[in-house]
Amino acid sequence: MKLPTAIYRPTVMRSVGTVFIVLVTALGNRQVTAQEVATLDRETQHKLKQVASSLSEAMKAEDEAEIRRQVERSIKLLGDQAGLPETPDEYREIPQNARPLTASELPTAFDPYFPTSSE
Repeated sequence: MKLPTAIYRPTVMRSVGTVFIVLVTALGNRQVTAQEVATLDRETQHKLKQVASSLSEAMKAEDEAEIRRQVERSIKLLGDQAGLPETPDEYREIPQNARPLTASELPTAFDPYFPTSSE
């Protein structure tokens, strides 16, 4: 029985896309910081590059089962470092002339940064 995927596929693809970006960018850049970041040996980096390539192919083919397999494989490779950023966050001060959002602006203020699946 084929389940309807139109409802949740955009959400899955967006999440997997995020994992893909993290995998691709997690393969380098080591900096000294108070924030814990991922530190991967060369062998793990090489394996993650292969996973990223397989994941990219699965995403192009819209093969949800293979996407899930590759994401699970990447999480297993990352081990206890899964979820750690590849580089520390860059913190920037709020400009002095910035005005706070009003109560009416707040509900839709971040919509441009988080598009819905219908867009």
